[in-house]
Amino acid sequence: MNRPTYKHLCMTLALMLIGILTSSGCSVMRWTDADENLRTPEHQNRSPEPSPIVQGQPLTSGAPLSLAECVSVGLQNNPDLASRSWEASSAEARSFTARASLVPRLSAEGGYQRFLDPQRLVPATVNSEPGVFDDDIFNAGLVLKIPLFAGGRYIGEIQAADLMREAAAHRLARTQQELTFNISSTYFSILAQERLLSSLEFSRKVLDEQLAQTKLMVETGRAAGVDALKIEVRLAEVRQSIVRESNILLVQRRLLLNQMGIDRDPNTLVLAEQELQVEATPPETPAFADVLAGREDYLAARREMEAQARRVDSALAGYWPSLDAMGTYGLRADAVGNDEEVGYIGVGVSIPLLDLSRNVAAVREERATLGLAQSRLRSLESQIRLEYDSAISDLQSALERNASAKQAVSLAQEVLRIEREKYSLGRGAITDLLQAESALLQAETNYFRSITDCRTATARVTLLIGDRR
Repeated sequence: MNRPTYKHLCMTLALMLIGILTSSGCSVMRWTDADENLRTPEHQNRSPEPSPIVQGQPLTSGAPLSLAECVSVGLQNNPDLASRSWEASSAEARSFTARASLVPRLSAEGGYQRFLDPQRLVPATVNSEPGVFDDDIFNAGLVLKIPLFAGGRYIGEIQAADLMREAAAHRLARTQQELTFNISSTYFSILAQERLLSSLEFSRKVLDEQLAQTKLMVETGRAAGVDALKIEVRLAEVRQSIVRESNILLVQRRLLLNQMGIDRDPNTLVLAEQELQVEATPPETPAFADVLAGREDYLAARREMEAQARRVDSALAGYWPSLDAMGTYGLRADAVGNDEEVGYIGVGVSIPLLDLSRNVAAVREERATLGLAQSRLRSLESQIRLEYDSAISDLQSALERNASAKQAVSLAQEVLRIEREKYSLGRGAITDLLQAESALLQAETNYFRSITDCRTATARVTLLIGDRR
């Protein structure tokens, strides 16, 4: 048996050191920081194309914000939308990973073995051929593996990954539409709340003036002292309403800022006042079949169902044998420097024999998941039909209520004017005047909320029909 040389000992110690470092984890150069901020992936020119982002002017503190600007900021900064973008990016990466299964695999491999007895460096090619023997063998070379046949498993996995990538793109587009609707709904609610507070402030101002006038009338004997007390009671109720509605407005502003994905003082948020009006032309209502064709969530669910069908095909491929072309080329060397070229090329086949029960279970699982996806798709279609019919009915109802509320405001204003004149002439009761003032405030409240309901119902119809405007 040959004695170990100095070169042999150095190489052995080096391999042992590499093994120790690798097994202890010291070979990792840099750990990924979980708190590191990553740039949101951009999805452009993909099929299907996500909803276009409404471009607005830069966000400046104190400047009135239009709906388009709020939507633009939200689409750029909303964390839920960023999560969908990362999901779409992950699905695309999985699609590339699936395609890589068809690419030939080429790797560089090496190793070291120390045997109890000296081993021949390379096998003999003829009888009685002399050879080199050593108990330390080093090998290094290139290994190539090319998949030739797998029963359709790789193709099924690729198609499933591509369909899931399309589903993720549809989910992203749907999240954009839902975010646009949520911002629009909150935006109009804030405008209506601001109008309501303006009405309450105006009512408070009118009551203050009426109280001062009533006190003068009490001093001159034209009114009873209890009239002033009734006005003060009504004034206290209005002040309480102002405090309550102001708090609601603050919460709504904070909600809008959260939807926009920005951290800012809610009291500095100013919205454009000209936005609070009913659209002259409500959105068109297409046929239900066209609605399904434009709904991103329905398209995503259908792509997921189709992807699951491809997974069933991949599971069925487990019954088939797999065929691969293989080859290797490299060197085998001993510790004293002798080396020989080695290599081969051939075909390998793998036939599943004892995996029948496992393959059957896998196919049953994938088919059960496919049935679940089909049931979910039918359920979603029924839900979309219900939401579609409800949204159309709600929009029509909101338009009718808005027309009635607008007329009620005009009538309430006229009634209040008459009651004021009657009371100032001493021909009316303070109770009638306060009731007229309360009726006007309620009519204005209903009118502002009807406008919000109309704009929200319009945005909801746009969302349900999958309109990308």
